[in-house]
Amino acid sequence: MALSNNQLLLVILVLQVHVIYVVSERSCNHTGGFLHAGNDSNIIEGSVSTKCSIVKVSQHLFHHSFANHPSARPCPNSNIHAQSEALLLDACHPASSHTDKWRPGLKVIDNLSRIPKGEPIGMFINGVSQGKWAIFWNCHVTGSVASYEIIKQTYGSPATLTEAGHDEGMYYTLNW
Repeated sequence: MALSNNQLLLVILVLQVHVIYVVSERSCNHTGGFLHAGNDSNIIEGSVSTKCSIVKVSQHLFHHSFANHPSARPCPNSNIHAQSEALLLDACHPASSHTDKWRPGLKVIDNLSRIPKGEPIGMFINGVSQGKWAIFWNCHVTGSVASYEIIKQTYGSPATLTEAGHDEGMYYTLNW
């Protein structure tokens, strides 16, 4: 059975998280699964969160689709339940589908070495949820500045891979 080009690209995207990566001193302490390698390049296996299905998240990215979940808030002016929490409710395994029960854990920007690819995250200010949810995907260093990428969806738009940007200091892992 031959795979179509789309199926092959999805397989490559999913396998990416299981490959052994070569990293160097200039990498993040943790780049979506890359552990700090020290002064010499080493081969270190990446880590992946067990809280979310990397396959489901990758499918939304690859197919430019959004998650729709009955427990998510409806989008403005529609009955589609596809706000940011829908991606986590669809691809992850929260103990509760009620986001008011989700609590902040580790501050992402301060713990890049500890957060695996695919970890669910949320935006909190002073412990109060801002109703913005995403999935940690990758970390990188430019010069001496570390930043990270997230996968998120908003208001029924397709899931996208984007820089955390100016919000990066407000994202926390989720305790649920």
